[in-house]
Amino acid sequence: MRVYLGENEVAEEKIFQKLRYTPLLKKMKKWPSKICGVTIEAKDIEIISAFLDLRNEVTHRKRKDHSLYKELDEATPANFVEALQDAFVAVYCGLDDSFPYWILGWNFVGMNGDETHPCLSNNQQFKHALTHMGFKIPAWEYHAAKAWEEKNMKGLSAFRRLKNEYYDIAPVIEPKNPRFPMAPRLCKRWWDRDLIRSN
Repeated sequence: MRVYLGENEVAEEKIFQKLRYTPLLKKMKKWPSKICGVTIEAKDIEIISAFLDLRNEVTHRKRKDHSLYKELDEATPANFVEALQDAFVAVYCGLDDSFPYWILGWNFVGMNGDETHPCLSNNQQFKHALTHMGFKIPAWEYHAAKAWEEKNMKGLSAFRRLKNEYYDIAPVIEPKNPRFPMAPRLCKRWWDRDLIRSN
């Protein structure tokens, strides 16, 4: 939105006001169509909003009864994650851009001499990591790698396919490369230091 407003010569002060004070629900409903001509599905907006309401009730408790605990017990965070993923992918698709690998939930670990330190990388490194995990990805050949990314990292059907055919069956962490033992590794549970150290 900052780029969009800047291109339309909106003053910096007004940009800041719009970014800071527009309610999140309005951002989700209106901004994607303005920025890139897509809309986030109503069901995804509904799920995201419901979880944010629940989060706000936990943080700034207003209820006097115990109904919050029942709601927390019945919450399914996987639905929230999936709605966020779908929303992100829709926006990247509208921008005619590949979605970043981290939307799948993966991240790289191993920065600054700490094998457990998470770090963002790029889709090219992601393709190399998949190759190292045993998947047949043309990571080393530029044009083939770009074609693979175009097919597998653009749009919601590609996202779901990548999730099913790669993420769901991949090991939890990329094995160490004996040639580059300090190289960052792709990991599903990048916050779990014990798991990282034990692998």
